[in-house]
Amino acid sequence: MLALLSAAALPVVLAGSVSGAGAADPLAGQQQPLRIMHVDRALHRAGHLRDVRVLIADTGLDLGHPDLRGRLFRLGRATRAPDSGGYYGGHPPTIPAGGHGWDLLGTDAPPNVIPDADPSDPAGGSGHGTAVAGILGAARNNGEGGRGVAPNARFVALRTCWDGDQCYQYLQPDAFDWAAKRGVRVVSLSWLADFDAAVRSSIARHPGVLFVTIPSGNGGTFNADPTDPFPCGLKLANVLCVSTSSPGGGLDCGAYGPHVVDVAVPTRDNVTTVNGGGFARGTGCATSWAAPTAAGLATILFGMNPNASPAQVKRAIIAGAHPSPAWKGRSISGGIADGLGSVRALQRMRGG
Repeated sequence: MLALLSAAALPVVLAGSVSGAGAADPLAGQQQPLRIMHVDRALHRAGHLRDVRVLIADTGLDLGHPDLRGRLFRLGRATRAPDSGGYYGGHPPTIPAGGHGWDLLGTDAPPNVIPDADPSDPAGGSGHGTAVAGILGAARNNGEGGRGVAPNARFVALRTCWDGDQCYQYLQPDAFDWAAKRGVRVVSLSWLADFDAAVRSSIARHPGVLFVTIPSGNGGTFNADPTDPFPCGLKLANVLCVSTSSPGGGLDCGAYGPHVVDVAVPTRDNVTTVNGGGFARGTGCATSWAAPTAAGLATILFGMNPNASPAQVKRAIIAGAHPSPAWKGRSISGGIADGLGSVRALQRMRGG
């Protein structure tokens, strides 16, 4: 299910005119998680970043949003669409060159899947996918809203979830497979399920892709280890499991787990994107925000070193975390994700 925090519940700021490349982002100063994780210092230390393709497996993206439209992947040539759980019987239609992706669901009521070519986050919905994407990679220095963690994120647009906690598992492997073939290195999952065999197999057969996942919804702290939740319980080198930390580095609304949770990330008081071109500020604690925050750090690291493996990026994020007494013995890292620490850790792995 989706671990959903509706963007509509947050104070919304309408989009203004774009002032051009290099213009300050007016809400950037309100983004507490980026300060806690030293993201700006991490980017300075990292230097030049290559673009990295990412997948937000969610309710879609606002393709026209000023903080997202310039960061969209485009197909270089006509390509077969994902098969949407076998809807096309192995013969899906073609997406033309220049397309951003595909809607594996369509606009009919769930569970009636009728795929189409528009992966937009539907108007009037929660805007969950658009909000998650903004946390990960909203444009920087364009005079609009705030900033995402990773300025080098390039979004492959695939709509795989309806609103209302409906992310049907039989659709996800086709999305993962299609995205991996298009060069995606990071998949951010802001929903929770005891994954079936097909989803687990899809994650396992893409060892070059890092899947960033969550151990729980937003119901409060508990030890996730005894239940061995999937996909965190898969214990694969290409799965990073993240939970939530309070602004002071304590436990927050997500689960802990000394054997399944790799690291915690702050999620309160951030700014993100909402459908229709606006922005939401004052985010609360939500595991939905934790996954893209950590996925953004991974995107920075892959941008530093495109040859890095998911296992190396995962190790760098764990090793780079700053210690927190509240998380000692409650996660593998025992601390809070830190962008600068992660960059330094990956540089040490590279010998420089």
